[in-house]
Amino acid sequence: MGALNSLGQTSERKVEHGDPAMAQHADLRAFHAVWNTARGEHTMPAKGGMPPKQMKPFLRYVHLYDVVAGGEDFHCRLVGSELVMTHHMDMTGKLISTLPNARIRMQLLEALRRVVRNAQPLYSRFETVGDTPTQFPFVERLLLPLGTGDRVEQVMALTVWR
Repeated sequence: MGALNSLGQTSERKVEHGDPAMAQHADLRAFHAVWNTARGEHTMPAKGGMPPKQMKPFLRYVHLYDVVAGGEDFHCRLVGSELVMTHHMDMTGKLISTLPNARIRMQLLEALRRVVRNAQPLYSRFETVGDTPTQFPFVERLLLPLGTGDRVEQVMALTVWR
């Protein structure tokens, strides 16, 4: 069992990764459908290839990362307003390696690197266990690669609470 945080909760959380079809939240499924349409017959949509009009409903919960040095790190290009308000922090313009919470930093880096390595979407579901000041016990996240051919240049993500 992990150490207790200031809320008396364990500091460990169960993280499940899998296919986007596992997504329970309708917004994640819709986000994946937009990505699938944008990619057409390619492995992934091009960087900047997600249609802005169709992205509008998701923007408050979207985060966009530039791949740095083949996935050694990731530059936060955009963090949606709802994520900034929930976490009380704006990582826009910063590297993931500078994220203060070591556990969240390592889990996010691992997930982003997996997307870069496999050039495929990655769905994640995990317990909040006090990491996020929200009343919802679970977080669902979908990470989607953007790039050319099989080379991932950016990762776009949508995070929702349940």
